[in-house]
Amino acid sequence: MPSENWQLSQFWYDDATATALAEEAIREAGPSGRIACIACPTAYHKLRLIKPEACRAVILEFDERFKQYGDDFVFYDYNKPLAFPNTALEGSFDIVLVDPPFLA
Repeated sequence: MPSENWQLSQFWYDDATATALAEEAIREAGPSGRIACIACPTAYHKLRLIKPEACRAVILEFDERFKQYGDDFVFYDYNKPLAFPNTALEGSFDIVLVDPPFLA
């Protein structure tokens, strides 16, 4: 996983927090649920490690270094919150984790 980039207001969760968020998201979404992570890459990373195979996790993130996750990466810009590159994403998640960056 890429390292924090403070210029993008990125501050990673510790392992206990990422695990707690991932476990709760899976519990709420169910074993074959769909989970979106907006600007919370450490929770997404933990989800990839512990989710059931039938569960889908997607990361919506401004930082394009996360393209390394292939089809699970969706470019997302808080300045255009409704501008999804793929309209098939709209309304398709059982739960959404959001951790908006601190933007001064």
